Amino acid sequence: VMPYSNIGHDVVVEENAEIAANLAGYVRVMRGAKLANGCTVHQFSTIGACAFLAMGTACRHDILPYCVLLNERCTLDRVGLFKSGRTPDEADCLDEFYSRQCMGNGATYLRRVEFEDPHAWFADEVRRFFEAREAMRDCRPLAPYSKEAVAV
Repeated sequence: VMPYSNIGHDVVVEENAEIAANLAGYVRVMRGAKLANGCTVHQFSTIGACAFLAMGTACRHDILPYCVLLNERCTLDRVGLFKSGRTPDEADCLDEFYSRQCMGNGATYLRRVEFEDPHAWFADEVRRFFEAREAMRDCRPLAPYSKEAVAV
């Protein structure tokens, strides 16, 4: 936790999370998540493992593991995945999973996901994320997943 961060009541910060943000009450920051300077996180939010909130972000949603939230857009954090040793193929696998399970109008209220491969490298953290959301007294909407922009 960095200086000048504000941590509200009943906040859970898991191991290796980096926080330089303002967290309201009842927020859960899962392991390895990074919240950059000036972020504000709404109460009852869950920030997934290894997720990244860009500088100055106002977070009103739950953020999927291994994703980045910037300008209300939740996409796969490929840079973070590569820095942690994941391959492009592993990133593509997670991107395809989130595209099938967490995109569209209904994704905001998604309470659980089905795994085609329950042993996929990301399955345990994604499962743990949805379990943590369910354990919250109140549950924030899930930030709908967006495919990365195609370079033009």
